[in-house]
Amino acid sequence: MNKLCICILTYNRPEAISEVLEKELVFLNRYSTELGIFDSSESMETELIVEKYMNQGYKNLFYQKCDLGIYTSASKKIYLIYEEMMKKSYDYIWMIHDHTTFNETAFKYILDQLDANGDFYFLEMRASRFSVNRILELNDFLPKAALSLARLGTAIVRRESFLEGTDWKHMSQKYLREENCGYCHVGYYFERMSELKNPRIIQLEFPRECFVDFKRYEKLGWHSASVRICLGHWGNTLMALPEQYTSKMTALQTQDKWLLSKYKLLEYKKSGNYRISDFLKYRKWIRLIMPENFCNAFWVAVLPYKTAVNKYFAKLLNEIEKQRKAGNKICLYGAGKDGFECFTFLSELDVKVDSFLVTKTEGNPKQLGGCPVNRADEYLKNNSAFVIIAILPKGVPEVKTYLDSLAAKGADLSYMEFA
Repeated sequence: MNKLCICILTYNRPEAISEVLEKELVFLNRYSTELGIFDSSESMETELIVEKYMNQGYKNLFYQKCDLGIYTSASKKIYLIYEEMMKKSYDYIWMIHDHTTFNETAFKYILDQLDANGDFYFLEMRASRFSVNRILELNDFLPKAALSLARLGTAIVRRESFLEGTDWKHMSQKYLREENCGYCHVGYYFERMSELKNPRIIQLEFPRECFVDFKRYEKLGWHSASVRICLGHWGNTLMALPEQYTSKMTALQTQDKWLLSKYKLLEYKKSGNYRISDFLKYRKWIRLIMPENFCNAFWVAVLPYKTAVNKYFAKLLNEIEKQRKAGNKICLYGAGKDGFECFTFLSELDVKVDSFLVTKTEGNPKQLGGCPVNRADEYLKNNSAFVIIAILPKGVPEVKTYLDSLAAKGADLSYMEFA
């Protein structure tokens, strides 16, 4: 069996580390898999939690304090840990953040697939079933995986073939720059792949229930810097990749459009994190990354906040008022982070949402913000409803088709996209 080491990066979240260790440590110990906690916290709480488990005899657990004077940023921390782990005796390194847990079934599946001796494993955590695919063409892989690989936990790398041989000075000078460090690991992954001769890249797909992000309803740690990171860092990272990647322009437009939607830009504007100066600074990247939203980005930057809200949401708010007067329920389709943010936004505008709707209740909470989460087909059998679709854009067509099928079966509903 290949020797895997899981590296968890954490900062000031002892409660998250406690939850991860409680859910994973026993079965990881059973498979003789080492788990390292790389902690940059400003207190000793995380260290004491890890020490408690180590004192219970878990020899597969270790702790490393990451001095903020050396590990000066999350980006630099990633590079330094990879460089350090390169010198160890593990076969594979799986770097993951501190707020996602996985079940034993998923972990056993990973261990089994490591026997294929891939150089790089890409973990797709939101699929419908277990599946394995070999990636043969890097140009196709870039737009398919670049954004997903920005999330820690989606890559497992082989130490001997992938980490060893890395020119860390070159990678740092190229991808740890002020203008692109937010995606430094994405730059490293794809540049390193291009350096290897016929790299063995394997995509592993997992059913959604295998992984749980228990912080998914919280704002991103870099929320206030979203414009700079999602536009400037994303664009500069991808364009810095080797010339053999001719799909860079396509990959640029795979950036999370929700984080750059009209709604999110308004949120950034309200908090003072998106102004006309930001539009002017990043207009090149706005045009390349989200050309369809260029005019909206301009008007949100230029107009006063309340005027912009009225411009972009008056139609939706008027429709909600009309539907409410007609006695229809107001529902949000989607109980993920995007749906919850829509719920919060509407609540701030004094709009009452009656229910979240989902296709399946498995893997979803029973309520969010005091609002119930119901299965769409069951709820719409008994309620006339106006449904606001609040999910990632790529999933909207499928939801519309599903809602149309429910309407064809007699459900009394109408719908509209949120942003």
